Amino acid sequence: KKNVFGPAGMERAGVDDLYAIVPHRARGYQITSSGTLANCDLADTSNKIAGGGMLATAGDLVRFTIAFERGRLVKTATVDRMLTPAVLAGGAFSPYGLGWYVAERDGGQWYWHSGAQQGVSTFLLALRKQGISVAVMANLERVNLAELASRIALIVRR
Repeated sequence: KKNVFGPAGMERAGVDDLYAIVPHRARGYQITSSGTLANCDLADTSNKIAGGGMLATAGDLVRFTIAFERGRLVKTATVDRMLTPAVLAGGAFSPYGLGWYVAERDGGQWYWHSGAQQGVSTFLLALRKQGISVAVMANLERVNLAELASRIALIVRR
């Protein structure tokens, strides 16, 4: 709360508590092997905080990228380092920086991260220096949201 959620203005973000009453918490779903929609089993995700096990809204995730880029969470030099593709031992570049996938696309740098756990799929995409951040969330597991987020970003960019 003190170092990330507060400085980023993430109003609804927090640690997931399986037993807490959380207003507007979405129920998670899955597609069964027979192709039908079913409720997911409830999962205690407290074992993976802060690499997961968190609750947030799409708006919170967008606020996170804005605060990240503007140096409110880490120094601007750290942002630059995090968004620099890693160089592998053989000299090849990796599409991953520090915590983010990064790529040059359509004349600018894009960075993103996906997330998933039982009943949930998420994708957070930002177009660096263009002020565009897109957060897409689904209360269904195993949904690839990358294409949808990219299309939204390209529409907004126009």
